[in-house]
Parts: sequence; structure tokens; C-alpha cells
Amino acid sequence: MKKPLHSLLVALLAGTAGVALAQKAKPMQLVEVFDAGQPEAVILKLYDQQADVICYVLTPERASRKSVEGNLVYDGNNVGAISCVKNRQQVVDVTPPAPATQGSASAPAAARPK
Repeated sequence: MKKPLHSLLVALLAGTAGVALAQKAKPMQLVEVFDAGQPEAVILKLYDQQADVICYVLTPERASRKSVEGNLVYDGNNVGAISCVKNRQQVVDVTPPAPATQGSASAPAAARPK
């Protein structure tokens, strides 16, 4: 993963710690990074295993920040959105059917009720 993206992800995840005072911030797993179609912007696909939720975050590749009274303050930007959905895995059986053997006698098909 690119160094700026890793730093940005850490900053995004660490930033939620101040919001949830009663809860400890739980990390999300970075699954994939997509091109956002805009210069210096990406879409991050994050997975929350505990809630079984996938989030897509439109974010700049680099977060500009400055130190104010010993704390990091991130500058605002005009790129940003988040969308989360419950993970739904489609399970499709792709196992090929067993080949019919030559010597086996097959029973006639049963009639279907109407």
C-alpha cells in the first residue's frame, strides 16, 4: 500500500477515537483501493468484521494537517463521502456435476405431479 494512503487510513481510523468517548476505537480492515476518477483522490473499501459492514470512503490521497497546541488538526477539503452497506456474500455452487458412468443403469425419471 502506498505510504500516503496508509497514513491517511491510520488518521481516519484514529480520528474516530475522539468521537466515541465511551468506546474504544475499533480498526477496520483495508480491503481495496480504487481510482476515484479525480486527481489525487481515491476510494477506500473498508471492512468492519464485528458488524459485518463494508464501507466505501471517497477521500484525498493525502491529508493536509498542521500542529496546533501540540495536536494535529486536519485541514478541510472538498472531497469526502462515506457509504456503508451490510455485507452480503452470495454463495454460488460452482461444482460441476459428477460425470455419469457408462455401466450404470439409470432409473426412468419419475413423473412430475401437475
